[in-house]
Amino acid sequence: GSRPLPEARRGVASVRNAGAIGEAISTLGGQVSQFGQDLSDKQDKLAYAAARAAVLKADVTTRTELQDDPDYETYEKRYTEKMAKARGSAATMIQSRSGRALFEIDTQSDTDRGLADLSQLVRGKRKAARQGVLSETMLTLQDVGQDAPDDATREVTIKTAGDAIQAAIDSGDIDPARGVEMRFNWVQDYAVQRIKGLANREDIDGAQAYLDANRGRISPGVESQLDDYLIDKRNFRDSVTIAEELVDAAGAPALPTAKVGPSSMVADAGQVVKSLYPSARVTQVRRDPNSALGKANPGSYHNKGGGAVD
Repeated sequence: GSRPLPEARRGVASVRNAGAIGEAISTLGGQVSQFGQDLSDKQDKLAYAAARAAVLKADVTTRTELQDDPDYETYEKRYTEKMAKARGSAATMIQSRSGRALFEIDTQSDTDRGLADLSQLVRGKRKAARQGVLSETMLTLQDVGQDAPDDATREVTIKTAGDAIQAAIDSGDIDPARGVEMRFNWVQDYAVQRIKGLANREDIDGAQAYLDANRGRISPGVESQLDDYLIDKRNFRDSVTIAEELVDAAGAPALPTAKVGPSSMVADAGQVVKSLYPSARVTQVRRDPNSALGKANPGSYHNKGGGAVD
């Protein structure tokens, strides 16, 4: 007869290894899943970095462009608008919601930091502009004070200068020490111009009186220079007067005062004075231009010849 077919033997190994195979499959699935998650995280991080870089670049570029723009009052508004546009554009690079949420938080911080720096720049420019206005105001008041036709207007001008400086101190545009310095310098400059203006109008006595009234409000060095200046002015005036008296005594026509100068001054004003006033004590006629007093008063007629006398 026929031989019976052999029956397949069921090995117990397949049953015994079922758990290990299941674990291997599960592990492989987990690895595939983790690989996919890692890939997604890396892509999100790269997209986030690219988006953040775009926003930071927009921040730096915008602030650089605005830095020297004269319309500083609109800096903050224009910066905010450009940064909002840059952030909206960069956010489209990020796909995940969580990534976008983090991006919004971080770039808001970037924008706030840039805006704070820009606001400080605006404050500095405003302060510089007000300081410029103060400087122009002080110069204008100098001119007004010198040109004023009466004492009342001059007093108001001086008070206004003091008020302007005090307002700058109160607003923080200048510190108190700088305010004291500005006030002193302005008063001194005003006094110098006032004294020279009076002297040039032949009111030497008025100039001397103004100097005497303001001693202590002018630095000692400037006081000394003004004293010498008025001495020279007085000596020149007196030498012209003496020359005219001599001409009158000789019966010749007087020389026009306007033409009297170094080329027409008397050779030795000291001798002229002694001839008219024998008891007068002449202390100086000519002065060495290289002496300390000569250098301090280069325009003095003592330096130029014998037309001045002390």
